[in-house]
Amino acid sequence: MCNDPLEIYKFMYDQNIGCELSVFFEGWTCLLEQIGNYKKADTVYQIGIKKNAQPLAQLKSRHE
Repeated sequence: MCNDPLEIYKFMYDQNIGCELSVFFEGWTCLLEQIGNYKKADTVYQIGIKKNAQPLAQLKSRHE
């Protein structure tokens, strides 16, 4: 019931849902990159790395 999938990621992040998984941050950044918001995508990657989202090596690799 939400037109903007970014709102879902924000809600999930605020509720700490899925934040332990690198795939959560990868999906979020993918959407941000699709709309050209590379600065926010970089910030989201850094948050995921800081939270030690697993598998961390995969997240770091995607960030590079």
